[in-house]
Amino acid sequence: MSYDEYTLEMHLTRSRGWVDGTASYNDETVSRPFDAVETWLKTVEQSSGFVPADTQWELIWKSDAISGEELAALHAKFPHPRIALSEAAARHRKLNSDLRNWKTRRK
Repeated sequence: MSYDEYTLEMHLTRSRGWVDGTASYNDETVSRPFDAVETWLKTVEQSSGFVPADTQWELIWKSDAISGEELAALHAKFPHPRIALSEAAARHRKLNSDLRNWKTRRK
């Protein structure tokens, strides 16, 4: 049995970037946006409140009406959430490290 477990669909749209879709933690089914070009399923499982969550991403749908070049341009404009989150975490770690170094030098 998992401590916490949920799924969330994320849709890449041409006009709005990444938008949330259907999630397992609510009863609402969300239709795929009309301008979606990809749908990814994010699955999060955490066995205990004392361990980090395990997050998996799976491409579950891709539009046949988009070229590889268009898709690459959309990915450049709207980075995948897993990339954006990992980049934000890396920036956060660097800021914390810089702050610790600054405090150490001031002593």
